[in-house]
Amino acid sequence: MVGVEEVGAQQIAPLVPPQLRLPAKTARLRHVAVAPERQRSGIGRLLVDAAVTWCAEQRYESVILETTPQQEAAVSLYLALGFAEIARSKVGSYDLVWFERRL
Repeated sequence: MVGVEEVGAQQIAPLVPPQLRLPAKTARLRHVAVAPERQRSGIGRLLVDAAVTWCAEQRYESVILETTPQQEAAVSLYLALGFAEIARSKVGSYDLVWFERRL
């Protein structure tokens, strides 16, 4: 599962950190998830690739997403797919790592 929302639209927590300098037309991937029994089978890569392709077709300039640093497989996947770490923030006691991929 993966969702896409436009940054600047009504957002659900966690909010995008205000210090991020993002292009005017930026998409945010949300709820990237693969059933536990299907993880490490390439589905996550296919989902993110499809979402990024859709964002490019919709003329977004950038795609962002966040995860926790403990999600090591997700962090590795996003880096392998061309995302770069752009910020870290906290929500309550949770650390978040923010990634961006320019299109």
